Amino acid sequence: MESSRTLNLYKFVDAGSISCGSSKEERAQLLTARLLGTDYDQLLLIPYNFGNHWTLVLINLTKGAAFWIDPLKNRIDPDVTEVVERSYLLVDVCC
Repeated sequence: MESSRTLNLYKFVDAGSISCGSSKEERAQLLTARLLGTDYDQLLLIPYNFGNHWTLVLINLTKGAAFWIDPLKNRIDPDVTEVVERSYLLVDVCC
């Protein structure tokens, strides 16, 4: 019983859907669709690749916050930051 509750805490986004390749607006719309399909208490995990390095973006809707996890402690990539910000704006418009 406990393991099924734990499994439902997380939702993943396909890495190819918001990593570089298409326009920021298209990626923000894809992320928005995923956010709208996420339960309020779930954590959305987004693997993100810029160049040759992977990071993880974690979105917590309960706290209204996004966290960037980077094992190399690099600066947050401005591309993914803008995609997440645009997505938050789109969610606000939709709801």
